[in-house]
Amino acid sequence: MEDDPVIRVTAAEILRDLGHAVTEAAGSAEALDALAASDMDVLMVDVGLPGISGIELARIAKQRHPAIGIVFATGQEADVRLAGASVLAKLYDSRAIVGVLSKFV
Repeated sequence: MEDDPVIRVTAAEILRDLGHAVTEAAGSAEALDALAASDMDVLMVDVGLPGISGIELARIAKQRHPAIGIVFATGQEADVRLAGASVLAKLYDSRAIVGVLSKFV
């Protein structure tokens, strides 16, 4: 879940190149629909989003799918204390993504 199209497309491309199935979402409503429609292992979400925050979106995802991994991909300093969540600092690369995802897959 990333509202910036360049960052979203780039992250999705890196994840696909690493062999992951990816569902992109540009907004919180789209992300909630995607969460309801499929079994996701990990939610990678920006913290600063229009509408509901990435932190709130992650809380909703955890309530609905307790086993889902949460990765906050953010360029902001934020209080992201959510049980089991990881933080991926922007600007990240494939090596950083592999490192953070190794906790979940």
